Amino acid sequence: MAAPLIGSVFTRDPQVLAVATSYLRVMPLGAVAYAVVIVLNTAYNAHHRSQHTLTLSLVRVFALVVPFAWLGGHYYQIPGLFVGAVAGNALAAVLGWRIYLRLARNAGSPAETVRA
Repeated sequence: MAAPLIGSVFTRDPQVLAVATSYLRVMPLGAVAYAVVIVLNTAYNAHHRSQHTLTLSLVRVFALVVPFAWLGGHYYQIPGLFVGAVAGNALAAVLGWRIYLRLARNAGSPAETVRA
């Protein structure tokens, strides 16, 4: 939609514009998934579960985003790298949500996980 227009503000090189357009079309989806991870990390911290915050953050980067981005880039070049990064962020959001639900279920409710 507006991706080529936004990219053209920064460059006139057609190859760079193609990469910028691809980035602007794909990566916002990853930002949404990453926002879910940030909210979950905040919830873990609020419930005094900072070890879950650290674990989710490390798993997101080193076990999901980096390997998926590398695989995507390896097989599908630059667009694959972007899609892989989005997939890694999406999987981290799903994983974080499942862990949060399990903690809430084990505690009876999220509010009961707060320690005095």
